[in-house]
Amino acid sequence: MSWYRTTGLFILLAGLLACGCASRRGAAPLEQGPASTERALDETRELTRKMEQLEQELAATQATATPNCQRAQALAGTICHLSERICRIADHHPAQAELAQRCRDAKASCERSRVKVAVRCPMGF
Repeated sequence: MSWYRTTGLFILLAGLLACGCASRRGAAPLEQGPASTERALDETRELTRKMEQLEQELAATQATATPNCQRAQALAGTICHLSERICRIADHHPAQAELAQRCRDAKASCERSRVKVAVRCPMGF
């Protein structure tokens, strides 16, 4: 395995680990009720903001003549990880329409990110 590929995998794993730790810190509890729902909404709003920031960074990375494919792959992976987290939260609150919509939007964001990387970095996904 080349040095670049190894480094890219390391960056991707480090990003996923960091996001996993960050998302667990404020994770919404599994109990139901207004307070639980509000915490879930707050957490998904924050995760959505993080995803939007990462999408902007990915767009900037992809806009260059020679994109940094390792960074782009890591960003797309983190966006998809955050998407999964948002959908897990939404699954615990099936009656909450905003959470369901955030899950749908997050899935679309993940897919857009994967496509962007695949187009510019064909060996990425």
